[in-house]
Amino acid sequence: MKPYYRLLFCLIGILALGLVSKVHAADVNLTWTFDSSPTATCSDGTSLASINCPATGFEVQQLTSTPPAAEVWSVAAAAIAPTARSFKLLNIVPGNRCFRMLTQSNTVSSPPGTKVCANVNFLPPKAPQGMVITVTVTVEPAP
Repeated sequence: MKPYYRLLFCLIGILALGLVSKVHAADVNLTWTFDSSPTATCSDGTSLASINCPATGFEVQQLTSTPPAAEVWSVAAAAIAPTARSFKLLNIVPGNRCFRMLTQSNTVSSPPGTKVCANVNFLPPKAPQGMVITVTVTVEPAP
């Protein structure tokens, strides 16, 4: 094999090591507010403070389909405490991700709230550690 081919194969191998990267997940923090004032009402118009629809928790849903397909949602976090105003979703895969919330009242869920979307960034991989790369160049005399 010609020396420049060996060097080329070594360099291609080194470059390939640098280009292989693992997809990193990220944590997403969701925060929210809602009208819990004395004038807030249930869907039937009665007071939110009434026995009809006390907020007993929240549910976070994540959009799992990709447009233009019909929207498909999955539960990302269920049974979040009614006093919570934030929640951290762990290991969300990078890309454009959409979320929505539902208020729960005992065993009944509200219609979904507003859909919010955010771009979860790709994180760069950690630099290689403890790697030893050896490049050998053999020069052969011309015939």
